[in-house]
Amino acid sequence: MLELKLPATLARKLERAARSAGRTPTALAREAIERELAMQRWWERQIDAGLRDIEAGRTMAAREVIERGDAILARYARRARKSR
Repeated sequence: MLELKLPATLARKLERAARSAGRTPTALAREAIERELAMQRWWERQIDAGLRDIEAGRTMAAREVIERGDAILARYARRARKSR
């Protein structure tokens, strides 16, 4: 079993958060670590997918990305104005 030594300020924050959530500090820390590791795995998969896209030539110029983004934002803005 792993034992972590936390700086006093972090330990106090963890204890307050656990108390507020009605959980133990250990349970809260375990959940936070699990979420962080899951997020790291997700990022790694996203990076791998991006690298595969690059290798397959599925890329676009920065200008095209900006233009597409602007078009999407404009559509959402029009929808928002219509729904008022």
